[in-house]
Amino acid sequence: MEPTKNEKLVNEGRTLIGKGSQATIFRCADGSVVKVFKPRLQHLAVWEYHCLVVMKDLGFKVPSPLALSKVDGIAIKMEYIAGDCLGDQLWSNTVSPFDAGFKVGSLHARLHGIQAVDALRSKSNNRRTAEFIFSQGIQSKKEDTDADTLQQLLVKYASQVVACHGDFHPSNIVVSASDLFVLDWCDAFLGPAESDIATTLVRIRSVPSLTEGQPEQISRFCETLHVFESGYLTAYDKCRKLDRSAVKEWVRIVAEHTKAREGRKIKALDELIAGLFSLQWPEITAT
Repeated sequence: MEPTKNEKLVNEGRTLIGKGSQATIFRCADGSVVKVFKPRLQHLAVWEYHCLVVMKDLGFKVPSPLALSKVDGIAIKMEYIAGDCLGDQLWSNTVSPFDAGFKVGSLHARLHGIQAVDALRSKSNNRRTAEFIFSQGIQSKKEDTDADTLQQLLVKYASQVVACHGDFHPSNIVVSASDLFVLDWCDAFLGPAESDIATTLVRIRSVPSLTEGQPEQISRFCETLHVFESGYLTAYDKCRKLDRSAVKEWVRIVAEHTKAREGRKIKALDELIAGLFSLQWPEITAT
């Protein structure tokens, strides 16, 4: 599908349904969704559109990409997916944390098994690789320890590159009547699967409710989180062999990148990340 140029996508009757650091999202009168990116992030809009096209063609459940326009700054028009956000279900306790984690782990493993690297690489311009993405968070550090570790990991896992989502967590998954759909592909990259798994584990631990909430709220969320992670890791390992030592190696790099990018309270995030190294990785028995 070729993107539509010079077409105004956000028209009368639009309703604001989301706003983030990268884009604003509208529900339009025709039932579609339009994601309007900030002008300086045009490259991310083009990249996300391409990811949606590739994933749709390969049968992975994503909103159908309908158009890419430069009239509204830079905007993607896509299918609206009716359903509930899995993240809302998880944190409101309307779904079992283990079941939610199992769904996310199974879906994540399926993504990493899709042969999409060649199709995505043609549009990546070497800016959507693990090396480029994660080096941004550690280049500003005075010491070279993390930079050296990153290079060692990239060399070690150079032959294991897959399509990575980069922000794969329950809040980017919609539970429809028929299936699970994955949203928000602008952070996608090409890299080792373990780097994407580490990103999921770090991102879900760096939500404001955990890093900035009250002690009793943090305690309650952490209990939910631990059960979710158990389901997530169990499902992933059943579907696709999980290299646990590699995930833990990547967690340190991803954590530094996340702190630099998100500006979270470093002490709180450090404590949460430290918890990953005492995480009870579930034992998988053959079935």
